[in-house]
Amino acid sequence: MSMPDEAATANPGPHHWLPQPTGHDVTQALIGKDALDTAAQQELRAAVRSLLGPHGAESSLGGSVASNRESREALWGALSALLMRAGVGSVRGGHHSQCRWTTLSVVAQELGRVVVDLPFLTSAITAAAIAERVAAYDLAASLTQGRSTAVFLTPYEQPFQATSARSFHDGRVWARVRGVAGVAGAQTMLILCDDKLIGFEPQWSELTAAPCLDSTRTLVDVDVQGAHGTILAEGDRAAYAVRAAAEATSAMLAVEQASLAATCAVMLGTTPGVDADQLGTTVDKAIWSANYAVQCIAEDDPHASVAVATARMLCSTASFRAARLLTPDRTSAAHAVDAFAQRSRGSAMAFGGPQWHRRRLAQLTTSPLSVAHSR
Repeated sequence: MSMPDEAATANPGPHHWLPQPTGHDVTQALIGKDALDTAAQQELRAAVRSLLGPHGAESSLGGSVASNRESREALWGALSALLMRAGVGSVRGGHHSQCRWTTLSVVAQELGRVVVDLPFLTSAITAAAIAERVAAYDLAASLTQGRSTAVFLTPYEQPFQATSARSFHDGRVWARVRGVAGVAGAQTMLILCDDKLIGFEPQWSELTAAPCLDSTRTLVDVDVQGAHGTILAEGDRAAYAVRAAAEATSAMLAVEQASLAATCAVMLGTTPGVDADQLGTTVDKAIWSANYAVQCIAEDDPHASVAVATARMLCSTASFRAARLLTPDRTSAAHAVDAFAQRSRGSAMAFGGPQWHRRRLAQLTTSPLSVAHSR
């Protein structure tokens, strides 16, 4: 399937930041340690890299990690332990909140350098951030420390999903939400029904496999039929908690997407006949914007929405360019290249094209950006 090049405004130029891998060992290209703020984050990066090493470029998208629930949960448990050691498990206090987002971005970067289906990270980030915003500290701590898993029921492929049906009355939840990520193994489900944030157990839910444009993710349609729910928050408090958590999760996904594009750029940098300079320029901007978005989230900056939307636009551009260049006729037939090409294409389509995010940015800033050719 051909994909249009939804180009960024960046000008091509020479780049010297691309590490030079040997053989197929593309995931060993290090991100500069000067980008890390603390020794704990340096230790976390090394530990995550070691943990994910067996699932890197030489792993298949359909391998045991991607298809085996027990393997995914075991990997999530190990990753949660690393996050707790790095200080992510503390949910109270402004300093801990700031450290959490910069620390989680380290993990998101590493997930962009491997081929592995680990949806629990995104799900736990969203659910824990919501729980903390509504002062459900026990649930937030349980999630960030890996003692349980939860999922906020919202479509993963936001630009392309219809509005889901949901209602809450007489203490029960009825809902149908399409294409949710990170549901498998979740012990708590969160959902926003009108102006109420509801928490409930998944026993009353029916899960059906759903198609996913991003082939490295597992999505399901969730049908909830009269589950007993607990109101965690109402009104503006509930809406704000969900909105803030969605922005934080989106920033983490931008970091992962930028890292994925950088990994693809490393591959293309060693491919004969491929000029990766323009992609390198786009990747530079994507990485910078994603890191800035995380910084805004960590500092609870009032302009975080604009920063996140900008990052998603630039990171989507990087994914589109990487997907366009990573084609069988322009790269080697190595399995690693094919796997990352699939993931890059899926990521680009699942998160929406640059024009879609450009439209979102225009809505936030009311700036005169062209939105005539949105996907």
